[in-house]
Amino acid sequence: MNKTTYLKINNIKIPTPDELEFEFNDIESSSGGITQAGIKQRDVLREGVVNITVKLTLTSKWLLKISELLKNRELEVKYFNPYTLTEKTISSYVTNYKINLLNKYGIWDVSFNLEEY
Repeated sequence: MNKTTYLKINNIKIPTPDELEFEFNDIESSSGGITQAGIKQRDVLREGVVNITVKLTLTSKWLLKISELLKNRELEVKYFNPYTLTEKTISSYVTNYKINLLNKYGIWDVSFNLEEY
């Protein structure tokens, strides 16, 4: 049985996350809104733009790798798409990067968001 790879960033396989949350949103044009008749008009420019929240428990060695990797302005992210159960590739950037020391042995709690361009 093959182990599923849930996340690759710039072709580097990331350790299996403790939590992986997907939020899919549509990007709408500013020309949409409510008409005078009270009907909602949506002009969707892009559908299903993904925001991925990642939570990991890492060793100090992996923390250094992840920290260096996430410094890039643009990342190629391959993730396991829960809608199709296949791998999907997107261009993204990092927000809300947080690091928390869990214990004196160098185990770290790391979380961040990957937002699709």
